[in-house]
Amino acid sequence: MATDGQFSADTQAKEMMNNFEAWAMILDDDGTVVWEENLPEELPRHYSSMDIAMFSRWYLDDYPTNIAKRQGWAFGDRPASESVVNYYFSFKAQYIWPMLFGLTAVFCINILLMIYLFIRNARRVEKAMAPILRWHSASVSRKVLSIWKKPAS
Repeated sequence: MATDGQFSADTQAKEMMNNFEAWAMILDDDGTVVWEENLPEELPRHYSSMDIAMFSRWYLDDYPTNIAKRQGWAFGDRPASESVVNYYFSFKAQYIWPMLFGLTAVFCINILLMIYLFIRNARRVEKAMAPILRWHSASVSRKVLSIWKKPAS
C-alpha cells in the first residue's frame, strides 16, 4: 500500500508473510529496493536489469520468487531447498496437443488395464473359492436336513 510516496504492508499481509516465512520488496525503475519486508540480509538491495530478468524466472539466489508487474513487486519464500521448487518449462506450441493426447491415451490405457486386471483376478478368486463354497453349502444343507429328520423309533 502506498501512502504519500511511502510503502507499507498492512498487518494481515505482514502476518501472512511471517507465517509462511516469506519476504517482499518493491523496486524502483533503477532497480533499487525502495521497500522491503523480511528481505533476507544476504540479498542485495540494488539489481541490474539482467538481475531482474534472471529472478523474474522464479529464482533470486536460492529463493523462489513470484513477480507482480504492479510497481515492481517481488515476493519470495524461504530458500528452495526447504520448501518450494519452481520449474520453468518451455515447449514449442506444435508439441502441446500431441503431448496432451499421449498423456490422455496413457491415462485411459491405465484405467482399462486396471479394470481388466480387477475382473480377471475376481474371476480367479471365484474359481479358487468354488470348491470351498460347494463343500460349505453341502455341509450346511446336511445339518439342516438332519435337524428336520424324525428320530428313528
